[in-house]
Amino acid sequence: MHPFTNLLKRGWLLLIVAAFCLNVKLASAAFTSVSLAGSLTGATLETQINLADPNASGQDTITVRYTVPQTSWLAVGVNPAGTMPNGEVVIGKPDDNNSVRKYKITARGAGAISEQPNQTLINPSLQQTGGNTVLTFTKLLVEDGEFTITAAASNTFIAAFGSSNTFSYHQGFGSQAVTLDDGSNPGPDASPTPPPTTAAPVPTNPPTTAAPFEAPTNPPGADVLELTGDLQGSSLSYQFTFGDPNTGDKDSITVTYTAPVTAWVGVGASESGFMLGSTAIIGLPSTGEVKKYSLNAKTTPGVSVMPDDQQTLVNVGITQANGFTTLTYTKILVEDGEVPINRVGDNIFVAAHGSSNTLGYHSVRGSFSLSGKAVGRDNSLWIAHGCLAYVAWGVICPLAILAGLLRKWIPGGPSMWYEIHRTLQSLVVLLTLIAIIIAIVALNQDTPDNSSAGHFQPDFSDSHRTIGLAVLIVAIFQVTGGVLRPHLPESDDEKMSTKRKVWEVLHRLLGTALLLLAWYQIDLGIFWYHEIFDNGNQEPTASVFYAVMGIFAFIILMAISLKIMCGGD
Repeated sequence: MHPFTNLLKRGWLLLIVAAFCLNVKLASAAFTSVSLAGSLTGATLETQINLADPNASGQDTITVRYTVPQTSWLAVGVNPAGTMPNGEVVIGKPDDNNSVRKYKITARGAGAISEQPNQTLINPSLQQTGGNTVLTFTKLLVEDGEFTITAAASNTFIAAFGSSNTFSYHQGFGSQAVTLDDGSNPGPDASPTPPPTTAAPVPTNPPTTAAPFEAPTNPPGADVLELTGDLQGSSLSYQFTFGDPNTGDKDSITVTYTAPVTAWVGVGASESGFMLGSTAIIGLPSTGEVKKYSLNAKTTPGVSVMPDDQQTLVNVGITQANGFTTLTYTKILVEDGEVPINRVGDNIFVAAHGSSNTLGYHSVRGSFSLSGKAVGRDNSLWIAHGCLAYVAWGVICPLAILAGLLRKWIPGGPSMWYEIHRTLQSLVVLLTLIAIIIAIVALNQDTPDNSSAGHFQPDFSDSHRTIGLAVLIVAIFQVTGGVLRPHLPESDDEKMSTKRKVWEVLHRLLGTALLLLAWYQIDLGIFWYHEIFDNGNQEPTASVFYAVMGIFAFIILMAISLKIMCGGD
């Protein structure tokens, strides 16, 4: 073959390769990338308009690539309302042979998600690599019975992902306004199926064409906290204004708190990180009210609206969208009778939200500093307090009672059972006293300076503190009464005195009532400990307590029956 012919063929081959590379480069460059936030932080949504797409018989299409930084099922689609219900999504299910199909969501719940009748997706794929899951597909912009996607305009996308490859309730979800390109680039040979990226980048500055995800726009200069722990998924932005004209030229703070629930929310300043004694601003979506509350107890009746002359909030708002609730307000930093907020230095805030739009007991609560750190609480002293109280009244006291009931079967003579009973009951009083001292020390550590610890406050935690004091006093009275009891007759011929008979009846009745009260007190302590330190997960501890107390109660009843049958005194 002539060398010129070979050169010509090689030239055409080089031109084809160059054209192919250029086409790939243009296609890659034409994708619009949006970095998602909120509960979808780390995920990316990439879109590309393909005009007169040859893969769709010349119809206009959109290519979507949705990347989530974990291995799970995922879904993405459109809904002008920005909600999951009534949305139209494409769901990728890794556990279903990597199926990628179109679905209609009619309501919340897996039973309200059904496949679309027209499965017209082009080049659908679902891939998992490098810890990422990537869903890619090309879809017609206009289809009968489906939402129209408009090029060169803002469209509202919805997205979600699960906690595993098995399709179930979502772990993260939300909506995003995305301005699509006009399709002028890369041209009619588009609708590629681009390979998955090896990472889900989170750019420092998200694209200006994307609206913030599920959260209101924060004012310039606002500090934003992404909360952790029990408040995971919530965020708080705040900004100080000195000499704020909206608050009578007083220094103020503007707060925006967003929680991933459709329910009432509350947030406010605290001196200690505890709910009690804090000033909270609570938003009630059921009425639209945003007001200041005093938190005087852990029960709903103890959460009271502050007087009208203290309702000085401005620019308040409570809104809900796409499964999120957002509370906004501006508050004066220092007000009489309220927890002050410092302009300089750190401040502690508490936050909570419920399970419905009507104010009730919280489902989640937590505390944090405005430096972004979660505020913890040392529970070591409270564990010691509870263990001592349990050993005293859950173990030693029942054994002391059994020593009296089974006195005839205890070897060592008539005085042995009494020595055991007296020693054990004295130990009960000693351990109770130590437990209360530890509680007082713990309360003093937990209480902010210049505030009352309320050591035996009657309305705290269903009167747990007051009952504890009462148990100690009555226990001391019981032991003292045992020491000073009227004596038994010196001989069998002598009758028991009336004082002795009355004392024995009262001693036994009071002892039984004291034991039952102490058991109730321990039950209260278990409840409030787990409410404060373990988000209410009391079942494991309570189950052990109920089981042990049930066993002791059964043994005591059997001992009483045995004593009666044997003609006990």
